[in-house]
Amino acid sequence: MQLKFRALDKRKDWMFFDESLSISMEDRATIQPLEESSSRMLWTELVSANPRERHPMLLPRDHWIGNIVSVGPPWHAIWNAPDMPDTVADFLRSRITWPETTEVVFFWSRENAVQVPWGVFLRVWKAFLFDDEGPFVVCLEHPEFVCFGPTGGMGVGQRSKSPG
Repeated sequence: MQLKFRALDKRKDWMFFDESLSISMEDRATIQPLEESSSRMLWTELVSANPRERHPMLLPRDHWIGNIVSVGPPWHAIWNAPDMPDTVADFLRSRITWPETTEVVFFWSRENAVQVPWGVFLRVWKAFLFDDEGPFVVCLEHPEFVCFGPTGGMGVGQRSKSPG
């Protein structure tokens, strides 16, 4: 599958330019927003072919997104307290042992996703969660996924091979 990307845009992708997060230019350069057509194609292949299931919160109760095997710390508390230790990244490193260069895809919805190296995601995960309505991370090479709930819950799970 050949994915197509667009350049980061300061208006559309403002969260990656937020000065309070201090994302380095090197890390920012590795964040690749998918063109909408590629995001849709990947969502259809990995998440759901049902056009009504275009957002994580619209996925059915029995979808693989519910296959949580390990519950993490409350990400919302860490997101709001920059002086707290980053137990979110520590938890993810302990549960998912992907090399830091592994490319992952972060989905906000069927139409909106970015590809980023796992190590960069672990360093700047807060930038991805300004929109927190159930987004999740998947890897094309591995079955593990990470989901973030809108009330601060997070979990690591195993996705099934077929969508939805």
